[in-house]
Amino acid sequence: MGATAEIAERPVDGDVPARAVSFGAPTLVAVALGVGELFWFVTQLLTGYFWQDDFVFLYLGATKAPGAELLLHDHNGHLQPGVFFISWVLARVAPLNYPAAIAVTAALHGLALLLCWRLLVRLFGERWAILIPFVVVAFSPLTFAMSMWWAYALQLLPVQLALFGALNAHAAYLARPTRWRAAQTLLFVALGLAFWEKAALIPAVLLGLTMTLAEGGIGRRVSTSIRRYWRLWLGHLALLAGYLVVHLLATDQEDAPRPGPADLVDLVGYMIGDRLLPALFGGPWNDSWVGFEGLGPPPVYVLVISWVLSAGVVLAGLWLGRLRAGFAFATLLGYLAASVLLIGLSRLGPFGSLIGNDPRYIADALPVAVVFATVAVLRPRRQGDAPAPVLAAGSSPALATLGIVLVLVVGAVASISGAVPELGHEQARTYVTKLQQEYAAQPKLMLYDTPVPPDVLVALFGDHAYVSRVLRPLGIQVDQPTADLRMLDNEGKPWPVGLVEVIGTEPGPVPGCGHRIGGQTTSLRLTETVTGRRRVIRFGYFAGEWASAKVAVPGRQFEFDFQPGVHYVFMVADGPFDELLVSAEHPVCLTDVLVGSPLPDLNR
Repeated sequence: MGATAEIAERPVDGDVPARAVSFGAPTLVAVALGVGELFWFVTQLLTGYFWQDDFVFLYLGATKAPGAELLLHDHNGHLQPGVFFISWVLARVAPLNYPAAIAVTAALHGLALLLCWRLLVRLFGERWAILIPFVVVAFSPLTFAMSMWWAYALQLLPVQLALFGALNAHAAYLARPTRWRAAQTLLFVALGLAFWEKAALIPAVLLGLTMTLAEGGIGRRVSTSIRRYWRLWLGHLALLAGYLVVHLLATDQEDAPRPGPADLVDLVGYMIGDRLLPALFGGPWNDSWVGFEGLGPPPVYVLVISWVLSAGVVLAGLWLGRLRAGFAFATLLGYLAASVLLIGLSRLGPFGSLIGNDPRYIADALPVAVVFATVAVLRPRRQGDAPAPVLAAGSSPALATLGIVLVLVVGAVASISGAVPELGHEQARTYVTKLQQEYAAQPKLMLYDTPVPPDVLVALFGDHAYVSRVLRPLGIQVDQPTADLRMLDNEGKPWPVGLVEVIGTEPGPVPGCGHRIGGQTTSLRLTETVTGRRRVIRFGYFAGEWASAKVAVPGRQFEFDFQPGVHYVFMVADGPFDELLVSAEHPVCLTDVLVGSPLPDLNR
């Protein structure tokens, strides 16, 4: 028989019961808080918009099939097939539809909150006190505000969901080991790994929970937890080893500056002291903790209050939980150390240790801190414990808990409300929305491909930062022959193209016609050689009837139709070239031929 069957009747010492279903007053309050927070979460996120990497993901989703090329795409050293699968679905079902993207984010967040409450009830029973850790997780400024960036939300929220799912399955497994419960822990870890590498730390968290919930001295807790469940840990090691192999094969690992002791000390201060600890209490209670202002430390009073409260939680845990609290805090410290080291090894770059001020790099640690601080302070339920009676809502413990919950919620709301406007990405919304409106009114709109503003996508993304890729999910065309070529300004408004630094041909030899072209190929010599990339060719012409035409330059040929009447036609080509080879099905008069660099013609 398998390992789980062999130990099915041997729960670990100090184990927790498997059932976690309860619908008393604390659960009803938790539901109300969770639903209210989720509604606010959605309404606030809808005030934002796509930004930076979001457009890269949606472009890749719109242009690649859901195979290895897309799912194993190396994005800045990250392997995240789950992110690209969601991007592929959205790019086809709802291209550049921000509410649809937020629906995915909200679903992940809601499921994570559901599993969070279920875990707390499973570990501690239904009691008023567990509303406090639930609110810290649900209203976390780190989770809330950082989810305004959709690309990051698709990393953070699935890993939170995977963490709570794996902890739930593992707590049930400790109570009554079965193959299915063991498989659930593996499946949740695999889910997290599909979105972010930080999920690789979840098995260590599970091992830490096992030791924390066990009984006996240090040696007994360690040996029992490892020996009794060694097959489960072997399964997790196999999963991580397989993931590591795929990750190394699919991604390029760039050399990054190696952190020195001073860098690591600074990272601890920035990531934990300045970011994580205030967030555990709903801080930093002001509007200057994101963006460039957020590169500095929070106000001194914020640091003092959060550090004192954190020290109080640790001391209370060690006093109440003793060795249990020691293992809980050791697990948390291990997670935080790994987080700091990972950033130190991979993200120092040009900013050095200042990168630790970015809240994204520690947001995933908040749920771990909440769970293990709670385990340290509150005694978990033991196998065979009778269900404790749920105190009435008017009891002193209930009122005290609700008072703390109110303070935490108010502080978190203050922190989040200040951060949301900073993270709204209003210019990106204006840019894309205005162009969507123009495109709806002019379905044949043809654009000269230009870089988008940096508030949409920075130039560091190379070709991805061009209109042709950012707006590809909308089906907008660029750089094709057209009678009306347009350029976008920084607000997404298309303007007619004007030319500067022009080079032309000598006047045509046919009076009243210029260059007369017909069935045979005609060479039009330019007065100078055209150099540079993506120069605009403009023909002024008149024709008596529709005529299919061809224009060739070295390495490129255009096919289009001349229309009856007097018109322009624009093409985009790369230099160098000093002649144009032109042919048409029927006679056409080219009144002027110009090649130049484009600028928006604001006078037309």
